[in-house]
Amino acid sequence: MAPQMPSQVHHFRPANGADLPALRAFFDRVLERGGELFDAIQPMGYLRPSGFLPSYDVWMATRRGKVVAAGWFHLLDGGAVSVVALTDPRHDQLTDSLLACIEAGLQVIAYDGRFKIKELMAWVPGGEPGLRLERAYLQRGWTVTVQPWVARLHRVTVRRNVLLGVVAEALAAGIELRRLKAQPDEVEAGGQPSLGQVRPEAEVTWMAYEDGRPVATGGMQVISTGERVTSVFPGWLNPSALPDLVSRALLAAVLLHSESLPDALMGTGDLGVVKEWFEGVMEVEIRKGYTRVIDASREPWAWEFVLGFNPNRVWLRLRN
Repeated sequence: MAPQMPSQVHHFRPANGADLPALRAFFDRVLERGGELFDAIQPMGYLRPSGFLPSYDVWMATRRGKVVAAGWFHLLDGGAVSVVALTDPRHDQLTDSLLACIEAGLQVIAYDGRFKIKELMAWVPGGEPGLRLERAYLQRGWTVTVQPWVARLHRVTVRRNVLLGVVAEALAAGIELRRLKAQPDEVEAGGQPSLGQVRPEAEVTWMAYEDGRPVATGGMQVISTGERVTSVFPGWLNPSALPDLVSRALLAAVLLHSESLPDALMGTGDLGVVKEWFEGVMEVEIRKGYTRVIDASREPWAWEFVLGFNPNRVWLRLRN
């Protein structure tokens, strides 16, 4: 017998653009520097995967006019998905149902088959909210992994010769790097950051080209406190024959040609190569992350279809 819809799902409703201020206020209330974190991962600021026009499900619950739980997911190029979930400590009973809403939408998308989900990753904040989420993810069958990390750059300087070497290697391989004066239409239409990527501001955006074709962008985001943040991952527009070299070259260009270093660098995996680019003490915070496998062959249960498909919106529609 298929599992029934969780009893608390009715507490949640889909959010929209008008709810963004309330969602940001919720993050700021529950997390230290929560507004900054929200700016970097907020649900409606990401670029879309190439070839798809997905509608991102954003779920929220309120109590006495205030948001007490919210969650969403980002579909990323390459089949990766990042999940964001947060609940007020006084309403921790909503956490399991919030994750059920998110997972239901992803199960329907996987079963539909037009977006191939290969990797599902969870964003987990620090402190008490993160500990509560960790327990919830584990109870729902997620697996522990280590990602992402945030490196503070206040006490470092760049090794310019090393970065110049990275850029030169890219140029020799036929990769062209251009600094853009304005955000191009193709970035809005096609690019999508990977986990930990922040959306670049127009004046500090770089584009990488292969054979004259734009393949990726990189840059910095100025968040609400005035801090500047960048990522080791570019926003991909098209497949690249040299993805690792493109990623390194874009980041090197951003670091070399900005007026000052960003306050923080975000990424996943090994920091070894990146650390070699800097002199001084890099303050690194590594958080445990969580991942889960979505079985695309399993037909969603009836309640998952209800949550995963909203007839009032167009979702996963292939572009003409």
